[in-house]
Amino acid sequence: MIRQLIDIVDGGDLFSRQPDELQRQLQELRDDPAVHPLAANAIECTQMAVQQGLQGRDAVQDGIVTALSERLHANARTTEEHYIVERGPGASRTIRNRMGEVSARMNEDGSFTRIARSLFVDRTVAITRTPAARNGLDDGVSL
Repeated sequence: MIRQLIDIVDGGDLFSRQPDELQRQLQELRDDPAVHPLAANAIECTQMAVQQGLQGRDAVQDGIVTALSERLHANARTTEEHYIVERGPGASRTIRNRMGEVSARMNEDGSFTRIARSLFVDRTVAITRTPAARNGLDDGVSL
């Protein structure tokens, strides 16, 4: 899907430079029922980036970064709702704060941007995982 997205947005022909044609092709890709929901969100975010004036890989990178950030926030809200039902408001606040810290740190250190660039097979991008210290059930499962 990434290759298709890049080919549409970063195409070398004159038709791909026409905003209406570009949006039409992106919408066709978005409407494909085989497209994963996260990929569909990345396409929508790329459409918004193009509308804001970004072009080529910059638009695709911005779309992927925005989609990943939105997914993290949606999952954080879902986790918070689960905690409020299962553990109460105190645990819910704790998990909200922890997820907020994760989100802030990922935005600050450019994690989403590095992930997006790695999808372009950018060999200059280093993706490393810091091992998490786990010492209880509240720490969650190891990923």
